[in-house]
This record gives sequence, structure tokens and C-alpha cells, in this order.
Amino acid sequence: MPYNTPAPDFALLAAFDAREWAGVDVVRYNATNISLPTYATGAGVYEDGLFFLNGRGVGDNTPTDAMGTLEEALQTLKTFGTTWTIELTSADKIKVTSDVQFRVTPLDDDVLGLGTTTAVADGGNYSVTASADWARGLYSGERYQFDDLGGTSFDAFRAALNRPWPAQDVVTALRERGSGDADDLAPTNCLEELIRTQAGQEIRWVLNNDGHVEVWYMNTGLFSWLSTSFRARLGFNGREDAEAMGSTATDYVARIVAANPMPGALFPSRPFQDHHYSVESVTQARRKIGGGYTSNLIGTYTTSALSFDLDALLDQRDLYRHFTDEFVPYAPNGERVNFYQGWGDSRRSLRSALVSFTQQPYDLIYTSEDNGDQGRLRCSLVSSNYDLAYGSLKRRVPVGMRLEHL
Repeated sequence: MPYNTPAPDFALLAAFDAREWAGVDVVRYNATNISLPTYATGAGVYEDGLFFLNGRGVGDNTPTDAMGTLEEALQTLKTFGTTWTIELTSADKIKVTSDVQFRVTPLDDDVLGLGTTTAVADGGNYSVTASADWARGLYSGERYQFDDLGGTSFDAFRAALNRPWPAQDVVTALRERGSGDADDLAPTNCLEELIRTQAGQEIRWVLNNDGHVEVWYMNTGLFSWLSTSFRARLGFNGREDAEAMGSTATDYVARIVAANPMPGALFPSRPFQDHHYSVESVTQARRKIGGGYTSNLIGTYTTSALSFDLDALLDQRDLYRHFTDEFVPYAPNGERVNFYQGWGDSRRSLRSALVSFTQQPYDLIYTSEDNGDQGRLRCSLVSSNYDLAYGSLKRRVPVGMRLEHL
């Protein structure tokens, strides 16, 4: 079974309203002032922070030093073979295919689960299908070596000069923005694509496994903030230092990690205590003159009842005031909140009964693992009052929420 973790870390992400900065220059990159769009009526509110940061995909490989998707990286960096593809199978495993025989070896952490494997014949081509699961969480540009068994080899999934480019997760690294699928809701107006288009140089925005925003950018295209309110909305305070993420002092990617968690995002350090469903069937019912009832079904509504412990001052990370001041104001009653039942897999949750000939159990949009108990639930919050009491130690603070599924 994929992943097979009974108690994964979870996260809650509220909608991201960018209309405050419509038409405003928010950052400067590659000697270019970058502005957000002048949103049309009804636009400018993103389903959650990931849609705003990176649109749940990566851009193509056209700007300077851009890597594109993992498949585009293979095609760009190959030194043998003509055609290379990489895909996610219906069994949720990574598969690499080429028109020539090859062997693959991980040079860093084996995040794709491929191991050291020699390709086997596959319908006129050669392929390697991962025997292990792909790693959930942030994809940081881990490298693999490909050999043609005759002495030629190349390293893949790093751009020119061995620069690493991250992605939100492995699934995101496989998805190119603009594909037009159900989650391709911000292909041109997510922050990452806006900057790439206006500055003409690669940049990556991700939300890490602790709920902090990271920006990765070319060291030659110096990055700076132009709007302090926008900077704060992403969790940065302006005191963060850039870190070199590359092979040499002159050819590297710089990374800045926000000092604070992203407002509107909640990443407790522990799995949730309880998550169960409640169902409400809403009807208009009337008693008939002769006895019995007739009714008109309005709708059936499923709600997640979620209970978890909020980290406080003496815990692994102090989220007490982040919850009161930087999460609740962005997630009031009735507003959108996406529930990531297992952080590191950004796909939508799919119950097993919806798997069909046309809908695979696993693809780049859906995961049916555990009959829908993994993946992202798209919800609206239907509770807004919290009594954040704790015991003798300001540590684990019980919190309960109700999230109605869309």
C-alpha cells in the first residue's frame, strides 16, 4: 500500500486573499519590480496558500536555468537516449522509461523510491518502476545518476551548474502548470509564475514541512522585498539571511526561509487525536393527510469533526499566539479551509467507490489511499469559537474543529 503511515502529520490551510496587493510592486528580482495582477471582480482569492505560492505545479524550462518538471529535466540533461518519460503509475509508484537500456542510481536521498535498478524491456522501450514509495514532503532537488551500461552517464533533476530547484512535493514536481486539470487553478497568476514571467529568471516558492514559506532564487538575480505588508503576509520579517544551496560558492541557488509560520496555515507537530465524519441530510418533510410523510431532499452534507493538540510555549514549536492572531483571523466561520490529512501529499482525497475505468486510484490529482483517509479535503470551516485552555504546563492545548466538505 502507498505510504502506509497510520498517523501522518497534518496541516490546515486557509484561503489566500491577495486583493490587498492588486497592482502593487511586492518584490524585486533580477533588477525587475514584480507586481501582482489587477484582479477582476471575484478574482484574487486563492483556494489556499499553495495555489498562491506555486499553483500546485512547476513552470516550464524556458527562463534562465529553469529545470521544469522532472520529465523536462531528464530530457534537457540526458547525454544518451532520445526519449525519456517519468510518470506516476496507478499503483502510486514512480516509473521512468527510455528508448535505450539504462541503470539508475540515487546520489542523494532516494525520494523517488527507485533504488539502484537496471531498466527492463517494456513494450519496445526500457523502464524502471520504483519498488519503494516516493517520499512525502518537500522535494529538494535530490539527484539521480543514469548510466547507459556502456560508460556514458548523466546526473538528473538538477539544472545547469548542479543548481537544485525544489518543488512542493514529488507530485508537484511532475505537474507542469497550464495542464488544465482540476487543480490547475492559478497557472499564470500564482506568485512563482508571476515572477518568472516578469523577471525572466527561475524562482521557486514552497511551504515547508513546518509551515514556513521558502523562496529559492538565482544568486545572480538578487531578491528583495518592496512591500513590508506582503512580506509579513508570507511570514517573513525581513531579518532572515539567505543561504547558499548549491555545489560551489559562485554557482548556487540562494534560499530564504521565513522566520514565522505562514499566516493562515497551521502545522501542529503531532498527528490529530481524532477525525471522524458526521452526516446531515437536509429535507423539507410534510405529513400526508392519509398518514406517512413525503419529503423533498435538499442535500446531504458531510462534515469532518477534527480534534488535535495545539503546540504551546513549552512544546516543540510555540503555535499558541500564531493560532489566535495568524490563523483564526484568516479562517473565520464559513471560510475555506483545506485539510491536508497527510502533509506532503498535496493531491485531493478520493474515496474508493469513485475509482473507475476512467478514474485511476492514484494519479497527479487524486489519491484513494485508505478509502479517502489520505489526501486533501476541500472544506469550509463551520466552527469558530475556541477555548484554548491548558493544564499545569503550557504545552498541549486541545482544539476541536468542524469542517464541512465541498
